[in-house]
Amino acid sequence: MDTIVACSTASGPALRAIVRLSGPRSAEIAERVRTQPATLQTFRRPRSATGEDVAELHVPGIPPLVARLVEDCLAAGARMAGPGEFTRRALANGRLDPAQAEAVAALVHARDEAERRGALAVLRGELSVLVDGLRERLLDLVVRAEAEIDFVEEDLGADIDLQGPIAEVREAIAGLLAGWRRRAASTETARVVLCGRANVGKSSLWNRLTQ
Repeated sequence: MDTIVACSTASGPALRAIVRLSGPRSAEIAERVRTQPATLQTFRRPRSATGEDVAELHVPGIPPLVARLVEDCLAAGARMAGPGEFTRRALANGRLDPAQAEAVAALVHARDEAERRGALAVLRGELSVLVDGLRERLLDLVVRAEAEIDFVEEDLGADIDLQGPIAEVREAIAGLLAGWRRRAASTETARVVLCGRANVGKSSLWNRLTQ
C-alpha cells in the first residue's frame, strides 16, 4: 500500500491548515518535510482515522505554504490522494461503515444546517446503531420461530407471538426509508427551462415563480 497526501482542510487562507498523509511511510515523509512553522501529529494503525499509519502537519493556512508542503511530500515519495481516497481507505479498513462513508460526502456537500446535522448524525454512527438494532431483533425473531418449529410437538406454553414484533420492525424500517427519501428529495436539484421568443415575458414569469 502506498502513502497518499492531501490538504484535508478547506482551500483558501485560514488560521490553520492540515496536510494529511496516510500509509506506511506517513511518519517518515512528514518528518522529512516538516518545516519550522509545522506541528506534526502521528496516529498509528489500526486506530487512526483511515486504519493505516497517519501523519498530520498543522501549519498556518497560507495557500502557497500549504501547496509547497504538499509538493515536498510528493517529492519525498507520497502520492496525491484521489477524491475521497482517505474515506475509501477508512471504509476498507473497517474504520467507517458504508453509511458513514456516504455521510462524509453528504457532509461535504451539505447546503444548509439541517443537511449538515443529518450527515453528522449518520457519520457518528447513529444510523448504523439503529440498523444493527433492527437486525438483532430480526435474528431474535428467527431464533424464536425456529424454536417453535423444532419443538412443535412439545408443550412450550402459549404460542409465540411473532406477528406483533415483525410489524414493529417493518414500521421502523419504513420510517427509516421515509426519512431517507425525504433527505434525498431535499438534495435533488430541479432543472427548469423557460422557452420562448425574445421579450415575451420569460424573465417576468421566472421572477414571479421564484418570488
